[in-house]
Amino acid sequence: MPSRADLIPWPYVITADDGSKCPSSTAILGTFAAINILSSLLGVAVGHRKVVKTLTFGLLGSKDDISAILFVQWLIPLACQLGSNAINAYLMSKVPGYTVTFPIGQLVVLYAARPRFSWIVLAMFTLRSTITATAQKKTRAFTLNDMPKLSPWFSAGIAHLLVEIVLDLMALAYMGRTAYFATRRGYLNVFSSAYDAIPESARLMYAGSLWFIVAGVISGFYYVCFIVEALKSPSLARDGPSMFWSGVVFFGISSTWISAWLFWAGYVKLAGDLYCPPKLASQGAVWIIFTTLGIFFGSP
Repeated sequence: MPSRADLIPWPYVITADDGSKCPSSTAILGTFAAINILSSLLGVAVGHRKVVKTLTFGLLGSKDDISAILFVQWLIPLACQLGSNAINAYLMSKVPGYTVTFPIGQLVVLYAARPRFSWIVLAMFTLRSTITATAQKKTRAFTLNDMPKLSPWFSAGIAHLLVEIVLDLMALAYMGRTAYFATRRGYLNVFSSAYDAIPESARLMYAGSLWFIVAGVISGFYYVCFIVEALKSPSLARDGPSMFWSGVVFFGISSTWISAWLFWAGYVKLAGDLYCPPKLASQGAVWIIFTTLGIFFGSP
């Protein structure tokens, strides 16, 4: 059986001088889950248009122009996501007793592949509110700029959909590297002896990366098509998402999120003490705070 280091497609590690300080894979994945839950709950609260408008005394949360979301405002939550990744990468490199060979830029990209749930929750709230509201407004003239009025989470939902597309594109660097690595060695061929020789954790990691690529490329293409079509066709906004678009959204939401979980579950179990991130609670706090700030300030 190949060694753990031989099964990981990159040479970078995070190790501790005292191996007993390494968190378990359950603790690492549990931290990701806690980040997902807390950032989603906070995101629903601070992503509401009226909440943003009230807390900023009308400076934010009052504009109805969708162009502000598409071309300017979404960059704020993107900067918050990348900034939080960079902060955590830097802080880890400064903790005594740990060796971090990951360059900060590499960790920023790797953490772009984290499973994120807050954007999914915002998308669900946006779609639900929009569908309900459009059912009541079909009797009057309707334009694209009416869309933000339909859902108090519209700005946050659209902004974070765009952010997720960018982060998923960044994540393809590691997902693609992993899938290519596994394909070249026959680890994705379930009928090969190479597949039988690797542990279950490696299979999870490789399968997750391949699923992420296929699902991400397909759903990402249709996300862009949907946004372009919505800009060109006010009737799409008026009538709400069709069964086709609803299916695309569900496919993308479920596939990229689940595949990211498979990738990380496989990686942290396979790596063991080769991926030993210090101060998990502090890292989680940074991600939660910056995600929440991005949602709040991402409303024009």
